[in-house]
Amino acid sequence: MLQFEGPELTSEVRAALRRIRPCGVVLSSANIRSPEQVSALCRDLQAEARTLGLPPLLIAVDQEGGTVSRLPEPFVTVPSSMAQAATGDTEAAERCAIISGRQLRSVGIAMNFAPVLDVNNQPANPVIRTRSFGDDAASVTRFGLAAVRGYAAVDVIATVKHFPGHGDTDVDSHHGLPVVSHDVAHHQAPELAPFVAAIAAGVPAVMTAHIVFPALDEQLATLSRRILTGLLREELGFDGLIVTDAMDMGAIVARYGSAAAAVAAKAAGADVVEMVDTLDTQIAAADALREAAAAGGVPRSCFEATARRLAALRTRYRIDHDVPPPSRPVPTPPSPTKRWRSRGGASPSFVGAGGCHSRPMPIWQ
Repeated sequence: MLQFEGPELTSEVRAALRRIRPCGVVLSSANIRSPEQVSALCRDLQAEARTLGLPPLLIAVDQEGGTVSRLPEPFVTVPSSMAQAATGDTEAAERCAIISGRQLRSVGIAMNFAPVLDVNNQPANPVIRTRSFGDDAASVTRFGLAAVRGYAAVDVIATVKHFPGHGDTDVDSHHGLPVVSHDVAHHQAPELAPFVAAIAAGVPAVMTAHIVFPALDEQLATLSRRILTGLLREELGFDGLIVTDAMDMGAIVARYGSAAAAVAAKAAGADVVEMVDTLDTQIAAADALREAAAAGGVPRSCFEATARRLAALRTRYRIDHDVPPPSRPVPTPPSPTKRWRSRGGASPSFVGAGGCHSRPMPIWQ
């Protein structure tokens, strides 16, 4: 997946698209200024893909809610996962996913790197925190599945993360290498339970964690064939899309380098490599993947399986090259649940733990 800076499709980005021929694009805050602007950017990207003879791009973003938001006003950012779960009502999570998903689809973004299914059972965790639905597997499972249902209802590809679990760490994988030293039984009970349930429910995509679990493999999960193919594919029966976490993170770059890590992740069983780096570095990683395929370092069957999964997702989620312009915002429709109500005739607001959202909540449809 290609990543680039800026709100427009420049000649340099067009050249990178021609060279890399990616399956999709990851947008960040640097790419998004307004609904009209990002919609135009997505239209330009899909038009360029059509011109290059590429299938429709999977355009993705990290829009979890709470502190992890890429959408500026007038988009609406829903409360964090932990705030949603604090309501005790799973409809809150489903509702928030629908609100986020409608906004994304309205501007041409069909994939969200959410929800987080990590169990936040480590008080010293520096990176997950309120991004998690809670500190017990049962709660994370119930609210996580509700969010997955909400995204599916509005044709957004939900991507649960970070497999096989980033909750019980005290190191941020953006900066260092977390190591979880529990035995297999301890890890599989709480950490894997939400992912097992999501797979059984048909979740379309899973994102990997840049974490080492010595009881499973000495190699970090994103690069581990034992974890991605042995555990996720074969033992848990997942046949959806496996996406790596960003390959510019400290746990990866300092030890392997982006190009070598991209090849190792593909050989381990990942479908899509999320390259967040300079265009030159991304091109080098794509070239390394081509060379590995040509030399047999990564079997051709791995790429063929990924192509099949991507085609199935494009069909299932109705992803094509056409991106209509966004419509005007309209109020969020009332919900039958008591936790969503209208205040003084204004458009409905989220009522939950600590007054999570008190502003009127327009959505882009």
